[in-house]
Amino acid sequence: MSVDKVNFDNLNDFLKENYEDIYKSIMDERYILEYTENKHVIFKELKYNDKVVGFALVDLIMADKPKYSVCECYVIPEYRGNNILFDFILTNITKTNYDFSFRRPNRAIMNLLFKYNLAFSLDRNIIISFIELDASLDEVYVNKNIKKLYNNVGEDSSDEIFSTYYYNSHLESVTFFDLSSTLAKNSYTLCVAKPREYDMVRYKLRNNLKKVTERSMDKNALKLVESNDRIQDFINTTQKELEEVYSVENVIGVHDNFTKSAQYLLNEYNISQSDANLILDDVIDKLDDDKISNFTIPDYFNYRVRTFKADNNEFELPSDVELKQKDDISYYEVDNLKVIICPECHHENAEYNVTCENCGYNINIF
Repeated sequence: MSVDKVNFDNLNDFLKENYEDIYKSIMDERYILEYTENKHVIFKELKYNDKVVGFALVDLIMADKPKYSVCECYVIPEYRGNNILFDFILTNITKTNYDFSFRRPNRAIMNLLFKYNLAFSLDRNIIISFIELDASLDEVYVNKNIKKLYNNVGEDSSDEIFSTYYYNSHLESVTFFDLSSTLAKNSYTLCVAKPREYDMVRYKLRNNLKKVTERSMDKNALKLVESNDRIQDFINTTQKELEEVYSVENVIGVHDNFTKSAQYLLNEYNISQSDANLILDDVIDKLDDDKISNFTIPDYFNYRVRTFKADNNEFELPSDVELKQKDDISYYEVDNLKVIICPECHHENAEYNVTCENCGYNINIF
């Protein structure tokens, strides 16, 4: 995700000052923004025909692999239905060097995932999402019927993020298992995150939440456990279907018959038809040898076209570092961080990268 960092004290004030049309639409629709503090530093403009018609506010969560978690997103109503948000989602779920998720999505987001087969109904109330759904421990809903199931959580753990694929459509809420038993006294207890305030009001969810009991939660928990194979099959199948979208034929084309986007790039760099065919053959060979993946076909093709007529420069090792090898790929360490050198283009990558951020070559060695 290309990162647009902004500083603001309050999201509402920031929108009012910088995106008047979006702010007015939010006010007219009475939509409620919840994550408005300045700790959410990634602000992505969502555009339609070069006009900014919405935004996504994103948290960067660092773990073994970075994750971009969308905590707020909005598109002006008259521009909805133009695949603006879906294009944003598709762009990010096919990236290999970071994960992508939604923080406590509302019904509108879940309906969008349904529309594009990125979610399915396990039963009348349980929805399974292909994209991870996040919630923190201090966002868990508790009523008098289920209060006894939970521990008191200290401030140092209250903002701990849990990720799941489960959503309850009766409550419009993310649900998850607290396997660490930080909040839930038992790891098999299903935790229910608070629904979005906008959904709470619009769909009158308060009574539904009050009726949540230990029995109803256990019933849903059992259903999820019993359906684990079906859930994993859905996630694996959806992943394969996305990879098929990013086939060589769909992204680049075939010999002497390239896609419009591929031909535009070839023309921009004055690549002849015969040389274009050679580049295409190289892409296919790298894919067959697992040197690149379907999702990085665009990156590798772009790299080969850009550098086809350029002189190859040998990698120059930075001074005072020791070059090491792992799985035939070079890396070095600086300040306790590993820097991976792509064997294809010599670009230096962070140790959590699984593919080169410059050319898409597979560097998954750690």
